[in-house]
Amino acid sequence: MASNVEIFFDEIDKVRIINPVVAKLSENLKDESRFFIEKYDKFEDISNELITKLEHLAYDVESEKIKAISAQNILQNILKEKENEQQEIQSVLTERKLKLERLKILLGSLRKTEDGQNETINIFRKL
Repeated sequence: MASNVEIFFDEIDKVRIINPVVAKLSENLKDESRFFIEKYDKFEDISNELITKLEHLAYDVESEKIKAISAQNILQNILKEKENEQQEIQSVLTERKLKLERLKILLGSLRKTEDGQNETINIFRKL
């Protein structure tokens, strides 16, 4: 049986069946792969931490947004209440002005009646 197996000797003269250059390249690739995996794991940890922080930030932003909307709604309700109150006060004021005018007219009428009665009394006194 014929085989194409080559025999190599390493730097300490051990017998090897893998070419020392290929073995060295394989060892370098193994080290670089390990280094890459370590960097990837660190990147993944940092990414996961960032994602967690961003999720917390998003939750905080959403909470503040809801608070702001709530405050805005409360403010709008207060403004509507003040506007309604102002309209109510204006209505009462208009009502009272009309009542004042009616009372002034009534006072004028009563004064005329009083003047007429005083005149009649003075006429009867003179008799």
